[in-house]
Amino acid sequence: MRAKFVDVSALVHIKSDADLHEIQKGRQIRYAYVPGVADRRLVADLERTMAVEKSVVATWGRVPGCATDEERVAFADALARKRRRFAFPHGFNSGLIKFKDRLKDKRKKSTAEGRLINALDHIRAAASPNWDAPQVTVFFWFLLSRDQGINFDESRRVIEEWMKLVILSTPFAIAEPSFALVEQEDMTVLVYLTSHPLDYDDLSL
Repeated sequence: MRAKFVDVSALVHIKSDADLHEIQKGRQIRYAYVPGVADRRLVADLERTMAVEKSVVATWGRVPGCATDEERVAFADALARKRRRFAFPHGFNSGLIKFKDRLKDKRKKSTAEGRLINALDHIRAAASPNWDAPQVTVFFWFLLSRDQGINFDESRRVIEEWMKLVILSTPFAIAEPSFALVEQEDMTVLVYLTSHPLDYDDLSL
């Protein structure tokens, strides 16, 4: 039996270019980038949803949100991230407060830190042997978007300073070395699947 309802999300206005850029990159799990209305600075708020009968939706004027397969895949990924959001342990999250505050403070600035934040696709954390172990070692992956042309040596120095702001307590500890700065083609599927993206929802808006 075919469903009679569809889920719809509210479109909300985003004021700044920096916030819109972060949503486009999938850093804020609450929101989904919609290319068809991006020129009006509108994004889908995935926490403001409701079920509507298909017969009602059929009467609405339609503005295509995605025009290409690439855009449709990116939108589907945004929906999936919202549903499968990984719940990091509280003890780990609390150790990232100063680190996240730093990114929040620098993300809109025209500095080496600001440029690097904008060049990153996202940051992933991997636990060894696993997040529930009596002792957990955490490694960070800083994954760059394509064709950023950044200075890797300068960027690694920036990240080294960021990592000093990650203060973990038992049972968590930072790996040694603590991070890798990589482009998409340098990350294996296994590493990608066994790591989890950090949430950015508390860094903006």
